[in-house]
Amino acid sequence: MTSTTRIDLRVTTEDKEKMERLAAKSGHPSLSSYIRYCALNKKIKSQLDAELALELLKMNADLSRLGNLLRLTLKTHQGGYTKEQLIFIEDTLKKTTLILKEKVNAL
Repeated sequence: MTSTTRIDLRVTTEDKEKMERLAAKSGHPSLSSYIRYCALNKKIKSQLDAELALELLKMNADLSRLGNLLRLTLKTHQGGYTKEQLIFIEDTLKKTTLILKEKVNAL
């Protein structure tokens, strides 16, 4: 379907630059196409960098392994750490894992 009707839209320079970045990220061939999809409430798919996603997944696996090593340390001995330090380490690992998962889901 060929678009035949023109609509003028005024935006700030910053807004235009942001929309152009978002359009490029989503893989739309033009800013017009991207704005049309947004205005018509159509689902916009992001073009995801596969290498970046793979790297994030590897980081998540590394964090899981670190958590498992921490649990093993707790079961065998405290490794010279105080209980408070161990709790802090575990909480930090959990928070980091959640942040990483949120970022992956946002992609």
